[in-house]
Order: sequence, then C-alpha cells, then structure tokens
Amino acid sequence: MHPCHQPPARLALAAALACGTIGGGAQAALIDVSNVPLNASLSQVKPNIMFILDDSGSMGYSYMPDDVGIPDWTGKDFENYGAYSSQCNGLAFNPALPYKPPVRADGTSYPDVAFTGAPDDGFNPSAGTTSLNGRHYYAYKNDKNLPALSWTYTTSGVVDKSTAFYADCALSTTVASDQFVKVTLDSTTSAEIQQKYANWYAYYRTRRLLMRTATGEAFRNIGDGFRVGFTVISDSSVTSSSFLDIKDFNPTQRSSFYDLLYTAQTKEGYTPLRGALSKVGRYFAHKVPDQISDPIKYSCQRNYALLSTDGYWNKGRNDAVGYETSTYGPFSLDGRTPVGQQDGLAARPMKDSTGAAGGGDSNSLADVAQYFWATDLRADFPNNVPVTKRDTATHQHLNTFTVGLGVRGTLSYDRNYLTQTTGDYADIVAGRNSKEWPVPAGTLVDNQTNATHIDDLWHAAVNGRGQYFSATDPQTLSDAIGTTLNEISKDAGSSAAASASSLTPVTGDNWVFLPSYSNSPTWYGDLRAFQFSTDAVTAGLIAPDTSDSKVIWSAKTRLDSRNLTARPRRILFGNGADKLLDFTYANLAALQYNSDFDDLCAGTRPLSQCSRLTTAARAKATGENLVNFLRGDTQFQMGAAAPDNQVFRNRYSRLGDIVNAAPVYVAKPPFKYGDAGYSQFITDHAKRTKMVYAAANDGMLHAFQVGENENDPAGGDELWAFVPRGVLPHVRRLADVGYDAAHINLLDATPTIGDVYANGQWRTILVGGMGAGGRYYYALDITDPASPALLWEFSDTNLGLTFGNPVITKDAKGTWLVAFTSGINNVGDGRGRLYLLDALTGKLRTGAGEIITTAGDASTPSNLGRLNAWVPSDADNTALRFYAGDMLGNLWRFDHDDRVAPSGIEATLLGQALGPNLVPQPITGKPVLTELVNDNMPITVVSFGTGRLLNNADLTSTGLQTIYSIRDTLDSTGLGPLRDPNAKLVRQKLNSNRRLDDAQSVNWNAQNGWYVDLDQSSGERVSLDGIPLASGLIAFASTVPNGDPCGNGGSSFLYQFLLPSGDVRDVEVSNSLIVGVSRVMDSTGRVSAFFTKRDQSTQLKAAGVGLGNRSNTLRRAAWRELN
Repeated sequence: MHPCHQPPARLALAAALACGTIGGGAQAALIDVSNVPLNASLSQVKPNIMFILDDSGSMGYSYMPDDVGIPDWTGKDFENYGAYSSQCNGLAFNPALPYKPPVRADGTSYPDVAFTGAPDDGFNPSAGTTSLNGRHYYAYKNDKNLPALSWTYTTSGVVDKSTAFYADCALSTTVASDQFVKVTLDSTTSAEIQQKYANWYAYYRTRRLLMRTATGEAFRNIGDGFRVGFTVISDSSVTSSSFLDIKDFNPTQRSSFYDLLYTAQTKEGYTPLRGALSKVGRYFAHKVPDQISDPIKYSCQRNYALLSTDGYWNKGRNDAVGYETSTYGPFSLDGRTPVGQQDGLAARPMKDSTGAAGGGDSNSLADVAQYFWATDLRADFPNNVPVTKRDTATHQHLNTFTVGLGVRGTLSYDRNYLTQTTGDYADIVAGRNSKEWPVPAGTLVDNQTNATHIDDLWHAAVNGRGQYFSATDPQTLSDAIGTTLNEISKDAGSSAAASASSLTPVTGDNWVFLPSYSNSPTWYGDLRAFQFSTDAVTAGLIAPDTSDSKVIWSAKTRLDSRNLTARPRRILFGNGADKLLDFTYANLAALQYNSDFDDLCAGTRPLSQCSRLTTAARAKATGENLVNFLRGDTQFQMGAAAPDNQVFRNRYSRLGDIVNAAPVYVAKPPFKYGDAGYSQFITDHAKRTKMVYAAANDGMLHAFQVGENENDPAGGDELWAFVPRGVLPHVRRLADVGYDAAHINLLDATPTIGDVYANGQWRTILVGGMGAGGRYYYALDITDPASPALLWEFSDTNLGLTFGNPVITKDAKGTWLVAFTSGINNVGDGRGRLYLLDALTGKLRTGAGEIITTAGDASTPSNLGRLNAWVPSDADNTALRFYAGDMLGNLWRFDHDDRVAPSGIEATLLGQALGPNLVPQPITGKPVLTELVNDNMPITVVSFGTGRLLNNADLTSTGLQTIYSIRDTLDSTGLGPLRDPNAKLVRQKLNSNRRLDDAQSVNWNAQNGWYVDLDQSSGERVSLDGIPLASGLIAFASTVPNGDPCGNGGSSFLYQFLLPSGDVRDVEVSNSLIVGVSRVMDSTGRVSAFFTKRDQSTQLKAAGVGLGNRSNTLRRAAWRELN
C-alpha cells in the first residue's frame, strides 16, 4: 500500500490531518448514530399533557358501574351476587386477570403482598392490613352466553331492568342461584390465586386504587419527550399541593407526578368535571388567578387534557351552585362567564342539534371542550400548531381525551368507533336514523346518576378532537390511557427517497414508490405506490399526488389484511453457507442460531415486561412463539384478551418502519450491456414479474409485487421476505414492550441491484447492508423473483456500520465485482477501506480485495462513506477507478486495477475539505463524477458537498460546510487542502438569495475547479448524494436544520450548479426537508430533478439553463442508478 500522496509544497501539516494523526475536533471518536429519524426529531416540540384525576367520593367505591349497587347496598356489605362477580362488577376479583403490582416512578415494581396480611391500601403501608383467608367471590357459569358487564340503559338514561343480565346481577344472595358459584379462598387455594387475590385487594379493589395502578402503568414508558402535569377535579386552584405544573417529564417531574397520583385521596363531594376542564383550559391560556408557570413554551406546541373519571358530572348544570362555584364551573377564559352553547352550529360529529329550541344544549361538558378547542388561547402567537386528520386547527387550543371508568351511556360504545361505518356514533357522523347526542339530564345532586352524562363525556372528547375510552376493567383502563399517550406522541414522515420505476417514466412504467414510517401507536412502516402523470399539452411529467386518496396500493394494508392461515408468509434466512431456509424456530435451532431467541425472561437480556407477566404468560415467552410473533402472528401480543396470552409488545402492523432505506424497483433487465449473451438475457426476462424491494426495521428485506397496472390485485402483495444473519442477535428487541420508546434501526440501508455474468450465465443480484443496524452485507440472486437464492453474507473486523452503497461493476479482467467502503465507526484499525468482492461468491478479490487508506485509527476512525465508480461506458460497465470521501474531510481515489501512475494498487488523497482553523468538513454523500471537455481536452471532475446529519448533536452544529468541484489530475499528487491558494480553486460566494452576485470565471487550463461555501449561520450542510442533471448541470440538496422548534424540521435548498463555473442556474426553496433526489426525463427529453420531502410529498424541478452551445461540454460518468 502507498502512503498518503501529497505534493511537496503541502508540508507535513496537511499530511498529518489527512492521515488522522492530528485530532479532528468534533470529528474525533465514535459517532453516536441516532436510532430515530433525525428529520422527525428536528420538528418535535414536546407536547403538554395535563392529567386530570377524579378524586370524588365515588372513587372510593368497590364496584363499577354504579348500577352494581342495585338493588341493595349498605355501606360495605352487598346483598346481590353481582357485586362479588366480575360478570357484573368491573372491580370484582377476576382470576383470569394478572393483577400485577403497580410500577414506581423509577420503573421498579411494588411488591407482591401477603395473602394473610394484605395492605388495605397498597400505596400506604401504614393504612393497616387484613387477612384474606376465608374471603370469597362468585364465579359465573354463563349458561346463557351473556357478555360480561353488558349493562344497558334506556333512552332516558336509567338502567334497563328488563334484561336477563340485570336479573342475574341483581339477584339477592338470600335466593339460590344456578348461575353463580361461590369460591372461598383459604389455605387450600393455589398459591397463584392467593397471590392474585392479595394483589387485587391491595392495588385494584376500589376505583381509586385501580385508577392509580392503571395510570402508573400507562405512564411507565413515557419519557422526557413529553411535558406532563397533574391535577384533581376537586381543586379549583393551580397553586395547591395537589397541583403539579406542567414540566419536562424528567426523573424529578416523574417522581412528583407519581407521588401525587399515588397519594391522592377521595373527597366527600361531587364530580365537577366541567369546572376541572375549564380550569385546565384557562391554565393553558395563562388565565388562572395566582398562576405563575406558563405551560405553553412554543406557538406550535400541542396541548392536551386527559380527563379520567368514574362517572357523571353533577351538582348544577346551568346554575353555578353547590360544589361548582361562581368561579369553578363551565366557564370561559374570564373564569366567570359560562361558555354557553358552543357546538350547535359545528359540523358533524361535533354538532349538537338537541335542546329545547333545537339549537343544542348549553354549558355541557361537551360545550366546555368545544370552547377551549375553538378559542385561541394565545392570540399574540402565530397560528402554526401542526394539524392532524382529526384536528385541523392551527391556533393554540386544547385537545381533550376522556376516559370513563366502568360507566356506559345511552349510546352504544365500541372502542373502534372512529373507523366504524355502522352504530350510534356512525349514525351521528352521517346524520341518519335520527341519532343525535343526547341532552345531559338536568341538575344531578348527591349520588344521582344518569347515563346521558356519560354520552356527554364521549361528546366532550369528540369536540376536543381527542378520543373517548370506556374502560370496564384493569386491562382496558391501562390500555385506554396508554392508547391516548400513543396518540399524543404520534409522528409520521419520510426519511428515504421515493423511487421511480424508470429514469424515463412512460405509461405502463411510471411507478413511484414512497416509503414511510410512523411511531404511533407503535413503530411501523408502509410502502405506497403512486404514478407519474403527463401533462396533456406539454407532455411534461407531473409529480404524483401522495395523499391517501391517490394511493394505488399500500404494502402495509396488503400485509396486515393477509390471512396467514390460508396464505402463510414466506420468510427466509441463510444457513451460513449459500442456502435459504424457512425462518422457523426449528430451522434456527438446527443450525444452533436459537440462542438469540431463547431465555426471553432469563439470562442477560430478558424482555422488560417479564416481571409483570403471569406465570402462564412467562411460560409462553419461548423462542418458537417469538419467531411466530416476528412472522406476524398476533396471538401473544399484549393486546390479547386473555392475560395469559399477553407476552409480547403490541404491533400496529406487520410491516416495520422504513426510515433511511429507499425501495428498489426490478422488472425486465434495464441495462445496455454489449457483453455476450446479455441481449438474450433481456429477451428471456422481458416479462419478468415487476417487483419492488424494501428494507425495513423489522429486520427484513421485503419483496413486494408491483402489479402489471394500477388495477392488478397483486399490487403490494409480499412474495417473500429475507432476514439477514446479521440481524438475528437483535430481533428479540422487537418483542419488548419498551421498544417503542427505545427504537433501533435493524435493516436500514438501500439495496443495490445489478446484472452480472458468472459461471456461464447472466443473473440479477441484489446486495444490501444494514445501515445503522450492523456491520454486515448480504447478496441474493433475484433473477427469478419467485425463487430467490442466497449468494453470500459478509462481515469483517474492520467493517463499520454499513451505511455505504454497494457498487456492482467489472474490473479490467472482466470479473464482476461488488465494491463498498468500510463505513461508519470502522473500529478495527480505524483506517478507511475499499472492499472488492467477487459478485457471485462474496470472496475478496484475489490480489487486491482491500485497498486501505492511511487516514484514521482505532480511536478516530476515518468513517469512509458512499462510493462512486468511474465507468466510461454504459455498454460495458467496467470501473476504471473508485471515489469516496470520509468524515475527516478527505476525498480519495482508489486505483484498483493499476491504471493510474505510479505503479501499484493504491488509495490516493485527491484533496482535503477543511474549514476555518483546519476543522475537517465531513463528506457523507456520494461524489458526483463527470467529464468536462475543455478546449478539446477531457477533464475528470469530482463534485461533492460536506456536512452530516447523523445524531442530535449534528442538529445544532454550525461548522462551515461547502460544495466543491475539483479536477482529478490522474496522478499521484492531489490538491492538498482545497481552500489553500495552492489548490487553485475559485471561490464563488452565495448571497442571501442563494445566488452568485459576482460569479468568477474558472480557467480550467490554469485552475483546478471551484467551491461555494454554504450559509454557516444557519448550519446549512449537504448530507445527501448529489446528482448530474443535463447540459452541464449538477444538483445538490442542502439541509438547514431549523433553530425554530416550530419549523418543519428545517428547510432545504435544491441547487443547480453550472459545472464549468459553479454559477447557480436555479435554486428551489423547500420549507420541508428534502430527504432524497433523483433524475427523471419525460418523453420529450426534458430532464428534471425528482425529490422527496420529509412530509411525504414529492416534487419535480426542471433542469435550468445549461451549457447550450458553449465550447465546454459535459458527460456524466457512472450513471447506472435505476431511479
């Protein structure tokens, strides 16, 4: 290997910098690569959540709903069977439930309690203990097949006493029953049931205890990405000891929250829900007397109230008397004026068309929610709150979520009401069957109840553009609060470029595939298909409308609706040699790969939920069940009805999130090779099934059918999936309930496809890495899409995280190769490497399988990045040399076939991108390779941008970054530090409009190129690949992380530079981050840049004015991408 080649005049300093022997400042040490999409975290302002706890007297009751107490209730002693049976009473002991101890603020659990000395209040050990020996409950035979807790109500809001369910539940224990069986607990009772009963008694038996336990569990995985506060409904102030100001949910705030939650006591009084919600709305508006803290920190901040209650607001509906006072009731921002009628003129389903005059009822809980949603809480702030599908308001407002504990209204509730097309809510939405929101019954006092007030609780959530949950038992309550928090944390977007099926889209081959991710309610992804359209007049391409209504197919929808019994998925993995096997536990175990799937609740890597599983559930935490879970089986997810089946994390979809990996389209062979036999290969596969391949963070490469046209039912169907061996040690984390708060990238790199010739035949191969997921590459033969074959899998001690792009090409001997760089955090010896593998076998090329740079060491790796090959002919695809940059600012040329002097195989340093004070400018994108003909002499030009966006620290970095176009002199010297006058580059200066005020000419006979500094004050940088366009133009998309937390993650500029001079011929401003750029051409030959934005939209930008008839001409090199 040769040393770093430097011209003598560059002195030792430059050589030391290039070789990594002088500290690189912020570039030193390993890079903490983010495991969540950075373009999402750019725009995430922490949402505010105020949790409102019902502390009314009824929260001390040991039954729910209230009707369980009918007909007889005398303090503590019930005289009806239903009070002691979970068939009728949502709080009664149910041996099928796990009754796990609650969680503490630090994530540990409270202890199991003793059956013979159970605390009367598990959160307050000093409250006394009770021996539970001799206690009993009633098991329900249910010969009548009556669903549990199926209380029904008349239209007037009172319980329907005519049902068989009511008759059973109300039956006095003085009368014999053939439906209830008394179960007495004593020393002969199994230890498991004794423990469950003891935990139930201490932590679950009353509404207050249940609400504490379920809420604590729901907030377990909520981190400091939220701002959380606490209040109770009985307290009208925001300065008392029972009120917690909203702050970042860090360990200190979490501890304060749990302390208040677990120590809140019930009050003798009523249920002033309207006053409590009004107080919270005024708190967000900073209008409560004596309020000091202001919860709204940013104009775009979302603000939520989560109101949990066991029942019916009461004591004065239209008159402020009793517990609701003249300053605590359904009042507006001034704290005195009732909100009145707010939703009579609203659109459905918010619309309230009831009331005496038909214009809607007044001063209901729903009116309060509608008022604080519609009212601008901060008139002096810009209106830029992000919108959602259910909430299109941009002014500062309050969203209301409500949870009703053990209560039902007159309307029929279903937890999936938002998506149902039939039922009471659907009728209200459609305005059919005379169904309207019921009028809340008049003034309720003392212990009066009426089911219409529960309907109003539901209506309040609808008006608040939130969601209503009716919880009937411990599990549904915890799930309801957890679902609310997941909804609040929702984020979705694109981090990878959309892919086009062709560089020249035409009818029948005009597909666009858009990958995406979402983290709500859990991490999942989608790949959606759209199509370019054509302007009827100009024949120009029109970028697809990527709205939901225009999608042709969704891979997520197709995969989630698949009946796995009728059509099992074909999921494959490699056997460590060259065979693909079905991804089953039996096959993994046969190869001794099962250790990563076993001991899920033992060993050094137990799932975080194991301590809270039932004994039976822990027994089901097996490797076989984990593999089935990864294959898409939902039987043992936390959402299972039976507690003993609640083992693994809930997943919203079978398809994992797609973050940084762009999809790749493959149909008929697309290349123009003149090699022997290739034309016949094209003919043989001209009608090959159209496929799109997508890598996802479920650890799988998915092979989806595209369909022959937009009406083909096969579109979006998964043909097979492949699990690389490098993923196997990590997939167990997908089953952990903590995964959604601790997401990791597993398979997050864009694959490369190519046609190669080996062993006497042509074949299509796919080569992919793992991105941030690992140090590993894999190759598949996908010639026949229905029958993939494993070619090889590769790793190496000097290989870093495989962010690079494999290049499929030939060497001088005609051998087909796969080339890639050593990547990020290459922690072996730290030096950058170009790997050259035989495309068919995956073995390092004989004689020059690795070309090693001298930059970097073990403590400061070079982080050699994306690769490009100089390929002079599309018809031949022989690479003459390779180019790549590293994060020490070095641009390298790799002479793998000894074509460039001096003799030998070497890595030559072409130049160093160094900012002020010689701080390295990291090169993360792929260099653009072009040949400029100047005065009839060809010049090799390498263009690249600097900057990176890999972790949170990068978001705020403001180091100077630059776009360079430099000559490769094709000798052993290079240009040294590129900003040094000796490098002979012309500096062009951008003005505030991203144009050149005074463009300098570049004399390529005497000078070596040009550079343009980006805006340093805004942190502008280039972290994406540049592309050649046409007529002497090259394009780069820059990223400007927005310092304004309310920005759309930042902005981007798409520059079109004239290569000979660096003049800016066009610049497109995007208010949403650009995440990928490619090149397309319409049927008339017009070229455009096609780019994808973080908000999942796409756009075309026509190439600007290029060289025209000037004497300089340009042709691109290594243009082999399919998109």
